[in-house]
Amino acid sequence: MIRLIPLLVLLLTNTVMFLAEPVQAGEQQKQVGIVKDLGDSPEYYRLVRIEDGQRMVHSVGPSTILYEDDVLWLGCRKPGFLKPGEDKVRITIELTDKERKLDILTCHDSPYMLGKGLPRVEDRSISEPAIQDRVRVGYVKELSAPSDLYLLVRRLDGKEVACRVDIYTWLYEGDVIWVGCGHGSTLNGDNKEKISVVLGLADGEKRLECGDAPYLLRKIKPNSLFDNICANLSNVFKCYWPPGLHDDYHHAKLVSLAVRGTCSRLFMPLAARSGSRLVAGTRDLYLAWYGGNPPYGMQIRTATSPRPIVERTGLDVPRIRVDGLSLEPGDYDIEVTDADNKSIIRSCKVVPRVALPTSPAEAFIGEKGGTDRLLCDTIYAAWLSQQDDGAWMLEAYQHVADIASEYYPAELLRVQFEGEL
Repeated sequence: MIRLIPLLVLLLTNTVMFLAEPVQAGEQQKQVGIVKDLGDSPEYYRLVRIEDGQRMVHSVGPSTILYEDDVLWLGCRKPGFLKPGEDKVRITIELTDKERKLDILTCHDSPYMLGKGLPRVEDRSISEPAIQDRVRVGYVKELSAPSDLYLLVRRLDGKEVACRVDIYTWLYEGDVIWVGCGHGSTLNGDNKEKISVVLGLADGEKRLECGDAPYLLRKIKPNSLFDNICANLSNVFKCYWPPGLHDDYHHAKLVSLAVRGTCSRLFMPLAARSGSRLVAGTRDLYLAWYGGNPPYGMQIRTATSPRPIVERTGLDVPRIRVDGLSLEPGDYDIEVTDADNKSIIRSCKVVPRVALPTSPAEAFIGEKGGTDRLLCDTIYAAWLSQQDDGAWMLEAYQHVADIASEYYPAELLRVQFEGEL
């Protein structure tokens, strides 16, 4: 995939204040220390502890007892909010280890693991039924470090729960993201690159580093997506990409299809230069492109005949849905023209359904209803788009374009597909 250009950085700088709460130790846990002093406000500190097989999150205050396998997380204050003479959030802990009595930690020591560190356990708190009434605001798009250097705090049934952070983890309104600075990790100490996470949000891409924690996620109205893209096109849109420009897998380029004559060239990101693949059958076909000047024209032809099987003219927007199109296996050409008689042609191979790649996710697609089905379809489309060097991108786009109007994560993925080169 190509590097995803951020369209608008969300200005969410508020954090949530929580009162320190009593912290209960799990069974047979060894006490290893106590918190002596907080150098800042309580919202900059969290303690993660395993309780009944779940990773629970607690506030931290003076006299909080620390047990083996606890993990301390410290946030970072922005430079304009630092106290006089301070450059980092600090906490002083007293350890029972005879060789180390007092230890002063800063946000750059986060996450700080006491004892042998937090063992991996299955997090049962993030099941769909428990959060079905929450508003999804985005998903995790990229991680630069192992998952244990990130913390996702979610409040369920009046308690804070630690949720595992992975690629495609859904994010909900009210979630709080913490990014570690590498303490106790297996990262190369000579690696100067900061640990970061990239979130796919309604207003575009948001990159967080350890200095941005804690980061509160808030609801963004869905219709602000295109508004903000259009308002910031001049900063993020370039009219020329050198041929063959490719980047590593975890990056992608997001370009809005709301462009109206911004670029002189025509682009069709959904169709790979080496040829795209579609599944044969009768279906609604979705196509999109950008650049050029409207009105546009679009034709679909078989590779053996110049006579189009589909032809549309006078299109004011760079996208179209062709209803009930019947495609037999074979080779096809898709051509788009604009008002200046510029054109772009991409080839497409229509194949039997048996040729469609399968994944573990496909095994349960269609067996569940409602949001579960839409979630499965969206994840499968994301996976499919990466198969065979992007040859299935156009087919993957059909999956999300069909459900984008009723499922917000699919809408985000649809827009990403439309702007990817």
